[in-house]
Amino acid sequence: MQASYSKLGRAHKRVGYDMGYPAKLNRLREAIALNARVTEGIVQLAQEEFSDRLSQGDWQSAGAHGDVHRVRESLKHFVRDWSEDGREERAKIFGPILDVLQDVKPAARQEMRVLIPGSGLGRLAWEVSQM
Repeated sequence: MQASYSKLGRAHKRVGYDMGYPAKLNRLREAIALNARVTEGIVQLAQEEFSDRLSQGDWQSAGAHGDVHRVRESLKHFVRDWSEDGREERAKIFGPILDVLQDVKPAARQEMRVLIPGSGLGRLAWEVSQM
């Protein structure tokens, strides 16, 4: 994006500047750097967790183009399930489920088992376990 902005003529750059576009580019650059740090941390954790089961070549193989979509979806789940930004969406999705479970008497909860299919990154399961 920065390269494309740099190629604009002076008049167009001025319009972009007046609209705050350079500041937006800086924020995007910072967000990309932060996302890279999070992703590198996830990779490091996975390598530590699974290093005994995978060879070095497995870690360095190039992913398929479709894998980028999976990474994006995983990051979206991470934001939805565990960040402050996902609180509103969690309330809409998890709220009705948690409300029904809350109606179960505490004594009966000890014997209760809850199946949570397609649980994303486990936030709903964690919320249920905290009841």
